[in-house]
Amino acid sequence: MSINHLSASSIDTFQRCQLQWYHRYVLGERQPPSIALVQGGSVHKSAEYEYAYKLEAGEDAPLDECLDVARDTFELEAEQVEDWEGTKPSAVLDETVNLARLYREELAPAVMPESVEREILLSDESWPWPLLGYVDVEEPERVIDIKTSKARKSQSDIDCSIQAGIYLLDRHRAGRPEAFTWHVVTKAKTPQAQTIDRTVIDHERTVRYVAAIQAGIHQALESGVFLPAQPDSWTCSERFCGWYRQCPYGGGKA
Repeated sequence: MSINHLSASSIDTFQRCQLQWYHRYVLGERQPPSIALVQGGSVHKSAEYEYAYKLEAGEDAPLDECLDVARDTFELEAEQVEDWEGTKPSAVLDETVNLARLYREELAPAVMPESVEREILLSDESWPWPLLGYVDVEEPERVIDIKTSKARKSQSDIDCSIQAGIYLLDRHRAGRPEAFTWHVVTKAKTPQAQTIDRTVIDHERTVRYVAAIQAGIHQALESGVFLPAQPDSWTCSERFCGWYRQCPYGGGKA
């Protein structure tokens, strides 16, 4: 599988575990989705529907339609989940719909989008590959990225996000206002909605960081050597890595 572009998520994967990156992006192997992936994707699709509707109609989408999108997306994607981690699919579905409701009622009404899921392709002379991304929502003054999380996000989380840095770099090069916000719905006992803004803007640092990671990817591809994650890393576990059982540094045998 040839590499013709990278993304913020592929860079994050390479940073966590080069072997995981190799399986996913070089061999093109896909693993069954996790509960978190299906749940987050369902909430995201519901929000995407809301903003696409508002972009055309100038007003919020009906709540029941947004919840139907979350429900339908979950039921479709849930067919691929192999490990429900001791939970009941019906209970996870109910939680997912409640998170979509929370987003639609508490965060979406204040947003007036000018674009939804806009594709960006960012390049630099120091990067072997361009970066491909899809911006969740844009207002004239800022970018909004939608997340579902087990816990509230910290200021450090967003200030260190490579995705945020990349999207702000795109805005900078386009001469647009440079602001980036996370909209987060947390899966606590009592779900909460959170808005958090990026406070660090350093485009030169973003370019250097991406160049350094891409140099590491290029070297790994040339040498055929892909390093494993740290043994104590959360990602090096059967729960978070679909290749754990076959990996000689995980549950497999060398």
